[in-house]
Amino acid sequence: MNSILARLMSVGIKFDDEVQALLLISSLPDSWSRSVTAVTSLAGPDGFTLEKICDLILGEGVRRRSFENYLVNH
Repeated sequence: MNSILARLMSVGIKFDDEVQALLLISSLPDSWSRSVTAVTSLAGPDGFTLEKICDLILGEGVRRRSFENYLVNH
């Protein structure tokens, strides 16, 4: 996803922060559909920011890995 944005930006196509955040959300696999629903409901009146979405996705990724490690070890 980042490489696509980088290539588009290199030819002068720019996306505002909210569009980048929405592109990131839409690029997640189907297994993340519950997380996407949760994230989109948390957008608030200010809308999406790429930083906010990245933080939420990274946090969810950590949570998923921790849960998987727990299942493997118990």
